[in-house]
Amino acid sequence: MKIGKHWVKDISSENFLSNNIENRYDKKKYVFIDCLKGVAVIMIFFRHCVDFTVMSNLQYKMFCFQQFGAQLFIVISGFLAYYSLCRIKPKEFYIRRLFNLIPSYWIAIIIYSLINYILVALNTNLAKILWIDEKLNIKSIGLHLFLLNGFSIIHNNDLIPGSWYVGTIVILYAVSPILFKLLCKHKKYIKFIILIFLISLSVQIAISYLLMNYKLMYDNGYLYLSPISQIVPYFTGMVVADYIKKRKETNSIFKQRIIISLLLFVACLIHYIFFPIGVLKMPIIVVMLSALFGNVIILCYFLENNGCHVRIIFLECLGRISYEFYLFHFLILYYLEKYLFQELKFVFSLKYFVILFCFFIISFLLAKLVSSFSQFVRAFIIQYKRKEILR
Repeated sequence: MKIGKHWVKDISSENFLSNNIENRYDKKKYVFIDCLKGVAVIMIFFRHCVDFTVMSNLQYKMFCFQQFGAQLFIVISGFLAYYSLCRIKPKEFYIRRLFNLIPSYWIAIIIYSLINYILVALNTNLAKILWIDEKLNIKSIGLHLFLLNGFSIIHNNDLIPGSWYVGTIVILYAVSPILFKLLCKHKKYIKFIILIFLISLSVQIAISYLLMNYKLMYDNGYLYLSPISQIVPYFTGMVVADYIKKRKETNSIFKQRIIISLLLFVACLIHYIFFPIGVLKMPIIVVMLSALFGNVIILCYFLENNGCHVRIIFLECLGRISYEFYLFHFLILYYLEKYLFQELKFVFSLKYFVILFCFFIISFLLAKLVSSFSQFVRAFIIQYKRKEILR
């Protein structure tokens, strides 16, 4: 890919590779974003811990509810995409986003592919537990390498656990400039969100009835994992960014937002636990969660803008490597855990949380290592291109 002099200079001047949160966020008054990313990845981590413990049905659903940390990630992605498109052209936007995604993702592809190949080649019991039935699926690897897995119903989440997020977010990035232009020209937020939701819901229903097997699609997660569903939270993030940029909150509205957020949270929880499986289950809860997370971002921004800094050092550190943590925590939970405890189910107890904490620390250190290596790769590429330009 040809990278021009202007682009190299631009990302260098903006501390593109910097881990310093002040450099990245203070100018736009959203220091809290890394903290929210940390919260989101903790939610996802706890969701993926339910497979090796014994708990009641209600406890299980409460843990599974935390899978919607992914929607918080997507709302944040839309929020940040809006600010990026305010400052840079779509071409630069695409390059930067891919530049952020590819290094860590390719490392994950290599590691997971090698592990899967070894497990199947050795015909281990672990391969059967993890449903690994092929040594290497070349088509799947190709789709993931080029970040095209989001276009495939079969391969969107098969090579790397959780890889659906990467495939989905790439498609959402692709349509971001279009959404941004629509948002800049028209200020009727509610109408736009309703329109996008109705289009998204219509496509989901059409696909469901065309394939004539809604429950299968629900069980394998397609309707939840697809860009068709996730465009609503992504666009909500862009709407929130536009709202924050152009309007000011008063104390009375701030208090109302707290009440609305609490009501939305309760409504989401009740809907998820008690609402039966059906065409409307996921779309409705995704819309409610989008509204909830959008409100949370506005509340955090209001606090930040009024001198109340929403900053927790641990969550900031975790938020900075949240992408790598998301990709590699599966390596600990799905591989190490099932290797060590293939026949063991922990009772929901102190022992469970101690082991969980150990897994979390291992995942954090692994993510930190991969993140550091990815930053080194990015820095090397930029330095190499700069030398080429100066010749």
